[in-house]
Amino acid sequence: MKLKYIFYFITIIGIILGCQEEEPELDTLLVPTNLMVSTTVSDDGSGRVVFQASADNAIAYHFFFDNSSTESAFVSQDGKAENFYKKSG
Repeated sequence: MKLKYIFYFITIIGIILGCQEEEPELDTLLVPTNLMVSTTVSDDGSGRVVFQASADNAIAYHFFFDNSSTESAFVSQDGKAENFYKKSG
């Protein structure tokens, strides 16, 4: 009878230890550096503005155009974006 309890105890400990998740290893995080942003404003009165961003170690670029308070970011993989503004300033 005692042997039965020892077997159950060892089995339960084995299950508990076997079910623990391993800590995932994270690769080195590279922070983007040398961010450069250029703008080209159209002179035809259309309100068109073209943005070009570049940075070392950048994966994507998020542009916020401030068109509304609920606007989400425009995500660009190549750093290019454009927007049309209704008002100058």
